[in-house]
Amino acid sequence: MTVNKLADNRVLIILGGDEMKSYRLEFEKMSFENSHSRRVMMRLIQVACRKSGITTTGKSVSVEALMLSEGCYLLMTVEHKAKSYRLKKSSGICCKFENAASLMNAVEALYREGFCCKKNSLYEADGEYYIIFDYPALPYAANRIICEYSSLKRNPIYISRIKENCNLICANSAIQQIGVHLV
Repeated sequence: MTVNKLADNRVLIILGGDEMKSYRLEFEKMSFENSHSRRVMMRLIQVACRKSGITTTGKSVSVEALMLSEGCYLLMTVEHKAKSYRLKKSSGICCKFENAASLMNAVEALYREGFCCKKNSLYEADGEYYIIFDYPALPYAANRIICEYSSLKRNPIYISRIKENCNLICANSAIQQIGVHLV
């Protein structure tokens, strides 16, 4: 068995015909679904990593095989795992206000109508303001007022981005806390 380090994340393993026989590997049956092939390839990957100084912990490994007349080439590539994100299942509503004046007008109108729910928060980014309601729906009167001053978004990814990337101004009861000072 010959191990050649091609790059920082790539190793070429060359198996001769005698080695294929000693490992009882047949190119046609070589796959990770075959338990014997999988066990042998995992052992070969460990040996190749040790010889080349490449670590596979927390990384994804792909192996490509190419048949030779008497043996085979195994090209092993180690890559960083892509980050995966999981969103909590949330059903919220995001109201985007173009400026502070439209935000204040909407908050004053909602407060005068008696709409003072607790699960709403206020965010700001680049002169735009966002109120996020952690409810699946709003009462008709509140919805009518909000639509007059803002645009609505119900996309959970959009809402998560607002929560992660914008400046939090008021975490809870934003309408009530601001409305008290406007009336």
